Amino acid sequence: MNTIEKRQSLHRKIELVKRKNQELSEQIRQLEQLSLVGKAWAMVAHEINNLLTPLTNYAQIALQQSDDSELVQKALKKAVRLGNQAAEILQQVPVLAGQKEVKKIRYEIRQLVEDAFSTIARDFQKDGIRVIKDVPEELSIPMDPVGMRQVLINLILNARESMFANRGGRLTVRANPYLEGVQIHISDTGCGIPPDQTKDIFKPFFTTKDGKDGRRKGHGVGLAFCKHVIDSHGGTIQVQSEPGHGTIFTLWLPDKP
Repeated sequence: MNTIEKRQSLHRKIELVKRKNQELSEQIRQLEQLSLVGKAWAMVAHEINNLLTPLTNYAQIALQQSDDSELVQKALKKAVRLGNQAAEILQQVPVLAGQKEVKKIRYEIRQLVEDAFSTIARDFQKDGIRVIKDVPEELSIPMDPVGMRQVLINLILNARESMFANRGGRLTVRANPYLEGVQIHISDTGCGIPPDQTKDIFKPFFTTKDGKDGRRKGHGVGLAFCKHVIDSHGGTIQVQSEPGHGTIFTLWLPDKP
């Protein structure tokens, strides 16, 4: 084989390698997109599960108290509202997968907090938990209220579960203006999180709930969902915790479209 033929053969091999690299790059891109979609569905399934418990409870009330028409009407209306919220959460899949931008409207923080507690539909006093809400009136920012409501639901439910072993405690939700935005604190007096786990707590599928302390076993997608939603708003979420003394989640959200 002469020099020209060798060069032509080398060029053909280089072109073949380039095409293979392009094909592999495209396959990797597609796999990454599928991975994002898979994580999005896992997060959405977790959020819908948070809504199914109160929805089922309201439906059971309607069935068990069928003679009380007023109570039945209230229970069914709340069940329908929760069903609609579940449908709204399903629409979050493209946003969580990075295929669609988040849509924001100006929404009051106090209303957001009330929405979260209303959706949970739990009497915290029966759990021995004192709830403190310290949110100024008319404090608002542009946000996706559907996603942000689920963030608060996750953090509130986590706080409740962390106080399970102590048979009660104090749950505080506090908000205030901060650095051209809003800062929200969700704190509890529960079991706390070991220091070696806080650095991984927002990673998908990482969980501190092993089910051994009476709490439900976790799937590790709730806090990952929270971080994804906060990130999509251009905000931050941080955690401070001390085992045996409680946990504080701090959210900062900018006041911008």
